[in-house]
Parts: sequence; C-alpha cells; structure tokens
Amino acid sequence: MLFFFSLEKKNIQKVYTPFDALDVRLKLRRSLITIYSLMKQKFSAKIADELKIQISSCRKKIEMIKETLKFSADVTSFFSDSVFKPMLCHIPPRAVKTLTKSNTVEELENMINQLDFIVDLSKQNNFYEILLSLDTYLKMPKNVLCYAYLDISLYINPKKYFGQQDFSEIIIEMLKNFGLNVKEFIHNSKFQEYLEKAVLVGLEYIAKHIRNKFRQQRDYSKLYQDLSILINESVKFLIIIIIIFLFFLIFV
Repeated sequence: MLFFFSLEKKNIQKVYTPFDALDVRLKLRRSLITIYSLMKQKFSAKIADELKIQISSCRKKIEMIKETLKFSADVTSFFSDSVFKPMLCHIPPRAVKTLTKSNTVEELENMINQLDFIVDLSKQNNFYEILLSLDTYLKMPKNVLCYAYLDISLYINPKKYFGQQDFSEIIIEMLKNFGLNVKEFIHNSKFQEYLEKAVLVGLEYIAKHIRNKFRQQRDYSKLYQDLSILINESVKFLIIIIIIFLFFLIFV
C-alpha cells in the first residue's frame, strides 16, 4: 500500500502560482547578472567552473518559466522601438526586434547553450577537435554576446589557449600525432624559435576561423604568407612533418 502511495505522489504535478512565476523570474535575473559579471572577468578555470554552476541553475529556471508563461503580463505598451535613437553611435543602430514570449525563452536558451559550449571548448586540447567544435559553434543561431565573449577569451594571452593552456603543448601534441619524435628537438633553440612562430600562426588561424567568410578571404592572404615563412624555416630539420602539418592547417 505504501508503494502505491509513493507512485501516486510522484505523479502529482506541481501547480505553480503567480508568486512562483515572479519568484523564478527574479532568480533567473540574478543568475544572468552573475553570469554577466563573470564574463567581465579574465577567463580562467575558476571562472569556467562558476559559469557552469550558473548555467545549470539558469536551465532549471528557464524550464520553470516555460511552465509559468501563462502568468506573463503583456508589456507591449512599455516598449519603445525608438529607445536607441538618442544614443550616440559610430554606426547606425540596428533595428530593435520584438520577441514573443516563447521566442524570448528560445533566445535565452540559445545564449545559455552557446555559453556552455564555449566553456567546454576552453577545456579541449586537440587542435583538430577545436576546429571541428568551432565549425559546430558557427552553425548555432547567432548570439552577439557569446560570440564577443569567445573572441575576447581566445585572445587573453597571445601564447595560451583561452589564457590557460600553453598553445605550444597543443602544437607539440599534434606533431606527435603526425609521428614526429619531439624529444629529439625539444631542447633545440631553433626548434623553440620555430615553435613560438607556429603558436602565433596556429592561434591566429583559430581566431580567423570564427570570422565571417568575407573577412576570412581578406585575412587568410596574410596568414598564408606567415605559413609560407614557416615552410621555408622547416627545411632546417623537419620538412616532411611540417609540410603535412601546414597542409592540414590550410585545408582543414
């Protein structure tokens, strides 16, 4: 009898009140403000972990908001599409887009999902997997805030991936996958000098990878010049491996 009672209790659906709806919206707002404050700080492993916690919290609150949309008030009369007109801008402001209640929830979910994706991306250490992940990210619905955060976080340190892992380690690991015995060159000053240049080119390639196609065509011409310099220098000690590496880098 106790077993049937427990089953019946689990099947009881929670009935939300207008107070619950207001409460979860205020809590979501607090979580979003916390996320924004974290995004303003320098990206680190600690920031990534804190973002994960807030992202998980936001997802739960958004699910509850979906169930309480019927309590949402109509605020159309409080909205003005001319709010940006008196603001000083270098370029004309974009037209303000009016969203429905369901569209607003979708946009929030999209932003949270992309931010979660960026945090996961920061933990990857394989060059090829990074590029594949960036391709996946570019297919997601556009979100200016997340895109800007990704662009800024990649450039925190010119020699480190997301300001954390030395990008030279990612390059060395890739060379190992191509069959190069890095131990033979690791203490070679010429190889270290070469590696520093490869790091700069590799990070630059990743950054260009998330640009729009028109900017890529313009930026890649300069990047190819840098790659040609690396090819010429690779003749000194590892020409075959580096040519394979550069071919992979260009045509991936």
